[in-house]
Formats: sequence, structure tokens, C-alpha cells
Amino acid sequence: MGRGQSAYLELDAGYSTSWERRLLATLDARPDLVPVLRNDDATVYELRDPPPGPVEAAAPGPPGPTVTWTPWSVLGALAAGVLVVLLGVREGVRVRAAPGASPAAVRVLFWFSVPLLGVVLAAVVQRFWGLA
Repeated sequence: MGRGQSAYLELDAGYSTSWERRLLATLDARPDLVPVLRNDDATVYELRDPPPGPVEAAAPGPPGPTVTWTPWSVLGALAAGVLVVLLGVREGVRVRAAPGASPAAVRVLFWFSVPLLGVVLAAVVQRFWGLA
């Protein structure tokens, strides 16, 4: 237990000012633990009777977050890419049109983009659903 961690828990997590003292008293009372280091900043404990044999080497996984792709994720990513291109073309057609005119292509491109937006939203909902 470190002093910095204790101060953080008291100031930000709402722990009482006596929690560190009570925790250390509880750990001191345990027969299977023995303090190795004790000073104003930290207290370190170890097992009184450590398990026999060598310590196993750590087996860390790959670095960084693991990104999983589902069929909906791939479909949603493709739909998002096509949607961006389609809406970009629509905006280009709208900007090039004469002031006050609304070409039919603007409306057609809008209605083609609506189902793509639905697929993107379904993929996002599916991703959040998987988090639960």
C-alpha cells in the first residue's frame, strides 16, 4: 500500500481518513503475511511461507487493445465509407447547382444514403450491444 494511492482514495474516491490505518492493522493481524518494508510512504508484505518451486515466467498477451471484427462491423465500415463518398458527391452536386435550384440528383442521392446510414447505425448498436 503506497501513500500516494491512499491519498488518492481519500481525496477522489471518498474513503475515510482512517481506512489506511485500519487496512494495515488488518494485514498485520494476518498470520500468513509478514511485512518486508515499512516506512511513511509504503508498506510491503510477503507470504510467511512462500509456495515451493520457481516462479512461473509471465506470459503477456499482444500489446495494445484487441479489436474483434464481426460481420456487422465489416458491413458497417463499408457502409460508412460508401456513405461518406455518396454524401460528398451529393454536397458537390448541391453546391454546383444554381442558387435556389434543387436538382433531382440531390434528392436521389439523399434517399440512397438513408439505408446506408441505417446499416451504419445498426453496426454501431451491435458493437455496443456486445459490450454489455
